Amino acid sequence: DAIQLYLRVEKIPGFFNYDDAQHFQLVLRMQTLMGVTGDLLEIGSWQGRSASFMSFYIQPGEKLIVSDVFSTPANDVYPEYPSVEDVKANIIKTNPNIAVSQLMFLEGNSASMKLPPDVNIRFAHVDGGHSFQECYQDLINIAPRMIPNGVVVIDDYDHPDWPEVKPATDTWLKEHLQFRILCELNRNVAKGKKLYLINTASDNHNDPR
Repeated sequence: DAIQLYLRVEKIPGFFNYDDAQHFQLVLRMQTLMGVTGDLLEIGSWQGRSASFMSFYIQPGEKLIVSDVFSTPANDVYPEYPSVEDVKANIIKTNPNIAVSQLMFLEGNSASMKLPPDVNIRFAHVDGGHSFQECYQDLINIAPRMIPNGVVVIDDYDHPDWPEVKPATDTWLKEHLQFRILCELNRNVAKGKKLYLINTASDNHNDPR
């Protein structure tokens, strides 16, 4: 199943690979079996390959929220900066069954990202800016919205080209003890890992520290 879905998104330029697809599917399906419901968030979508894959796992009443600078250049340099409409078109072309009403796009630097008050996140893929402050701030911003058993996936953890992502994540983890490491996974032909964190708090407003 993950193979077939991955082959559909693989045509979109990006760095989300087959291993990632297997791991995302495992976590998202585990949440469904556990009855965990909430929105899906991606910070840093580029062309929308991983967002398109995530769209296949949206359940009724949930939204896929995509936050990116989009057509505005970021601190990290990319060969091109697709617009909101470009990314939306990639998602819909890949997954024509997705309801447009279940897609939300937040344009601009994720440090100033404003999530609507009704957003509660069960799965967040963090792949935005790679500096210490950018990564740390993204995690600070999403922490209050992560529901119990919600999972945060940190991209490029322990990546030699992005050395600040690991200390930013580790610092944030020491300050948010309700988040525990679910797994730390290597990826085929990729330099960095994806770190999966789970919110173990029974009540999101109570920090077990």
